[in-house]
Amino acid sequence: AGLRAKVAALESFNRAVAHDLRGPLYGIEGLARLAREALLKGDERTERMLQAIAAQAAATLQLVDALMCLTRAADVALRREAVDCQQLVADIARELALSTPDSRRSLKLGALPVVHADPMLLRQVFVNLLGNALKFTQGCPAPHIEVQAWNDAGRIVFRVRDNGIGFLPSEADQLFKPFKRLDGKRFEGTGLGLSIVKQIAERHGGTAWAQANPEGGASFHFSLPQEPAPAATWAGDPIEERHDA
Repeated sequence: AGLRAKVAALESFNRAVAHDLRGPLYGIEGLARLAREALLKGDERTERMLQAIAAQAAATLQLVDALMCLTRAADVALRREAVDCQQLVADIARELALSTPDSRRSLKLGALPVVHADPMLLRQVFVNLLGNALKFTQGCPAPHIEVQAWNDAGRIVFRVRDNGIGFLPSEADQLFKPFKRLDGKRFEGTGLGLSIVKQIAERHGGTAWAQANPEGGASFHFSLPQEPAPAATWAGDPIEERHDA
């Protein structure tokens, strides 16, 4: 029964991949044909068509890269070491702020612990969660993001909270399924980012979940098992560190 369920899930995943790849590839094929015809006629629309082809190709590559990242999250051997999450998140926030400048946006960091995890995979988790928060707070009059962590019965829970567009509480379980994009096509993305987050958390013995904030926005959580050291020396007392992007 378990094997049948796994095969059914893989078949569903393959159908979703084929569907999401077919659109951009058909678009590239059609635009390339039209661009060739326009070029032969000396049509000035050729340049716009070539730009559209490049955009479709970039979207396809983004999807393929996300699929490869999802595969790595599932298959790569874990290389656990001490990771300073305070420094890691601060570095990622600075990098993302350069690509999405917004003088109104602020990021508040609580006290984040040192954990025993694969540094590259954990970095991908925070990149995906912070990237989503930045994306979905676009257009907010006062965009704000918070990253916090605390001890909870032998595990460390991380939370990335924003005041962006949010989602309905009934949609929370759908967010971590591959290719589930509740925002439709309003925002760029592949629909795989949160699937990767959950996959990485589960590889480390934790999990991931989402909550809709009553006041608006969203909170995304993931947990990691608490190691005897060095995480046990961290009490989870909040400090405040602000990074205005």
